[in-house]
Amino acid sequence: MSDLIAMASHDIDPHYVRGMQAVGYADLTISNYIALAEYDIEPDYVRGIQAAGLTDLTMSDLIAMALYDIDLDYVRGMRADGLTNLTVAELVELAKKSVRQE
Repeated sequence: MSDLIAMASHDIDPHYVRGMQAVGYADLTISNYIALAEYDIEPDYVRGIQAAGLTDLTMSDLIAMALYDIDLDYVRGMRADGLTNLTVAELVELAKKSVRQE
């Protein structure tokens, strides 16, 4: 019952679960779904990141990227600046530096 309440409080419904499964996250637990939802990680966000060429991301990768507002536009901007083939760790480090400079 507590899992259902937690899922409902984070707007996790069958549509969300199916969406996450469709983008490659079929083996998530209820606590995984809740953790992703706490960082507003939606299936569309994952699709965007995947469209930028970042695939096979772990749940931790997705959370780190969401935490620093790394999305499709951010990755495209880095590539436009000549920074290609960056790892998630490198993207996060660049985003951290950007936040510190603001």
